[in-house]
Amino acid sequence: MDLRALSGEALGAEFMLDDFLAQPKHDTFRISLSKDGQLPADLVIDNVNGKAIAPLKLSIKSPATSDGRSTAVAEISAKTLAKHFARGINRFEVAYQDGAERRAAEVVMDVQM
Repeated sequence: MDLRALSGEALGAEFMLDDFLAQPKHDTFRISLSKDGQLPADLVIDNVNGKAIAPLKLSIKSPATSDGRSTAVAEISAKTLAKHFARGINRFEVAYQDGAERRAAEVVMDVQM
């Protein structure tokens, strides 16, 4: 059980599987984001399956704020990220810098590429 989200400011990130499966070419990974307060300006994927990688910048779409909670959709090319994947279930971290501290949300994907 992951209790990090209970702290309030934690970043929530979830792979949008239905969106990916509905794409004709399966060429974009979309990640639903949420956070109390403002979303960070720069979000990257810098860790895949527990291994550090060169940061991959996420494109942020449809930002919105309601009742103090920010939401958005992050996008990245499936080809760009998938070259870091192994067979089977993969994990990656959506991360940002909060001052000197790195903060991240783990995303688990079970999609056969």
